[in-house]
Amino acid sequence: MIPLSLYIHLPWCVKKCPYCDFNAHPLKDNTDLEGYIKRLVEDLHSHQSILESRPIRSIFIGGGTPSLFSAQQLAPLFQAIQQYQDISKIEITIEANPGTQDCASYSGYVDLGINRISIGGQSFNPAMLTNLGRIHNGDLTHQAIIQAQNAGFKRINLDIMYGLPHQTLQEALDDLQQFIDYKLEHLSWYQLNIEANTLFAVKKPELPSDDMINDMDLAGSHLLIKNGYRQYEISAWTRNQPSFHNLNYWHFGDYLGIGCGAHSKITQTNPFKIERVIKHKHPKAYMNHLIQELKEVPKSDVILEYCIGQFRTLDPLDLDTFEKRTQLHRDHLIQALKSASEAGLLTITPSTISLTDKGFRHHNELCLSLVKQ
Repeated sequence: MIPLSLYIHLPWCVKKCPYCDFNAHPLKDNTDLEGYIKRLVEDLHSHQSILESRPIRSIFIGGGTPSLFSAQQLAPLFQAIQQYQDISKIEITIEANPGTQDCASYSGYVDLGINRISIGGQSFNPAMLTNLGRIHNGDLTHQAIIQAQNAGFKRINLDIMYGLPHQTLQEALDDLQQFIDYKLEHLSWYQLNIEANTLFAVKKPELPSDDMINDMDLAGSHLLIKNGYRQYEISAWTRNQPSFHNLNYWHFGDYLGIGCGAHSKITQTNPFKIERVIKHKHPKAYMNHLIQELKEVPKSDVILEYCIGQFRTLDPLDLDTFEKRTQLHRDHLIQALKSASEAGLLTITPSTISLTDKGFRHHNELCLSLVKQ
């Protein structure tokens, strides 16, 4: 059975950051958070047939800033989920931004059954945080980590960005060193990219040169490896346990998405088809109508989608698993990857396809070779 995850989208932030292209909206005084939770419960129950026949393997509460919701506000949703199964033994993650909750609130999340927290620190450097338009400072990031630890979280991820406006190599490494000093389980470390439909796209900040960003990447990777972290995905590092939820996305697992703008990917078996469901993006539209789009993934897109996710990770692509999850013969995949293999991006064996070092460093080039098929 293909693993099934649950994604829950809570879309509000205190303020939308100028680099953010996520489905996030500034929180207003009259925002009905309790009403939104009730809608999430209705959304969840709309997938009753799936939830009664397949176990959830992980839950991720993302946003927006989910930590704007208290454990008490989230409790009705968790009660609804537990109508379908016991969730006490699965990975449950909530995203939190520094300064939006305190230790008591974090303890409430633990009591609710949430066992993993992802803190959106982005940097410890006050100048870098100002350049990013963040509402918190470095001290609040330290406080958030300590409060999460004191609340009982054993599994903590920290988000850190590099290639920030006016950032030096040493400043990037200082951020990493402060993360390392905490000995946290997991790091999401990724380069700032200027995305369309953001304030930074309209008024572009002055970023470090490509050579400087490459130096940050190489030096930062060496520092993390030296301190016992291993990279398992383009932007993910861990000391011991990867995020199951993240890997399920990248390995073409199934997932239900509830909340405004949430996406689902569900594999049907009789007859076989892969469906995607997209919920209405704007909270107001979502409160009136759940589904914006339902479509079947055409066979012509399956290989590209499978590879875009799989080759973000360092795990070999298992050809038996590919055939089971796509109902396509492995020869179709091998043929599609022929040019990438000839370019030295991949190593193909009778049972697996693995990235070379060059392939992992040139993920975009590899995906582009598939688009040109």
